[in-house]
Amino acid sequence: MKKSALTTIISILLIVAGVFGLVVAGFGVKDGLAIKQYKEDDAKAADVVGELEKAIGLLKENEADYLEGVGAYSKGLSDYSAGQKAYNSGKAELNQGYMDYEAGKKALAEGKAKLAEGQAKIDANTQAYNEGKALFCRGYADGYFTIELPLFSAFSSSFIPAAASSTAPDISIMP
Repeated sequence: MKKSALTTIISILLIVAGVFGLVVAGFGVKDGLAIKQYKEDDAKAADVVGELEKAIGLLKENEADYLEGVGAYSKGLSDYSAGQKAYNSGKAELNQGYMDYEAGKKALAEGKAKLAEGQAKIDANTQAYNEGKALFCRGYADGYFTIELPLFSAFSSSFIPAAASSTAPDISIMP
């Protein structure tokens, strides 16, 4: 039995060593796969780094264009600001023009009303004007201006001088 106990112990030790070997082999395979994954990731990272270096080179090539664009953008903003100010000024001027226009329309309406009022006075007094003009024209004859006053002719039939001068025309009141 001794032989069988020794073989049993050795068998158990071999089984334990085999299981240990399997576990170690599993960890080894796992580590091998991790190394393989790391190398693949490293290769991808190297590709990305290469692409990034190309992109950095492209950015350096286009840096002047970018800076020119930034300058143009800044100028555009200042031009826009100036244009906005001009627009606001023009809008205020337009609004003032509308207010002046409305005030002008009101003044025109008032002027038309005054014109109509004046025309009405002219129309109302035209006949009196024409009568006075005819009376004036009738009284001025031969360089003399005469005034006919019916009251004076009722009281006197003689010539009454109103004014006499060498420089002024004779004005007389005649019956």
